[in-house]
Amino acid sequence: GPAGVQLRWTASGTLIIAASMTVGEFLVPRWLVMSRRERPDVAINLAVRNSTEVARQVVDRTSDVGFIESPALPPDVHSQTIREDALCVVVGRAHAWAQARSGISAEELGSTPLIQRECGSGTRATLQRALQAARSTAAAPPLLELGSNSEIKTALLEGGAAAVLSRLAVARELRDGSLVAVSTPELDLT
Repeated sequence: GPAGVQLRWTASGTLIIAASMTVGEFLVPRWLVMSRRERPDVAINLAVRNSTEVARQVVDRTSDVGFIESPALPPDVHSQTIREDALCVVVGRAHAWAQARSGISAEELGSTPLIQRECGSGTRATLQRALQAARSTAAAPPLLELGSNSEIKTALLEGGAAAVLSRLAVARELRDGSLVAVSTPELDLT
């Protein structure tokens, strides 16, 4: 398909797919619709989990294939990069960072309690890795831990907190202006 993903059907039956939250919400459904056109005889079962759980399901062979967005994989998993994504710092329009024209530093981001995804999330792991690379230290403890992108976006719209999410997950809110992306020139959030 246009995203560079083509599932190879080997037999009729059921294909069990596990996908991390962001990939499962924003990419896999489109891929599956395109794939169903080619093989309508194959039943598809999609489970959306965090990246750690997806990798575990593939290793345990409870899923045929897994799609994750994470900077690290278990050593016993064969992988192929099919797309890159970038995270971004996002805040509501009333947040002080929304007016920071030159962005914020890695130090400021790392010392600020953020609304974050749960442990095991590829989004959270990518943020931690980027902060460690820029500052040689870990992020501040989370302000809140929530289990989905939707929950985090709802919390951001309510008040003065910040979060780091996939650009895929916040594209609509950035377009309509309900959330604002904050520049972080010292960090590689790819």
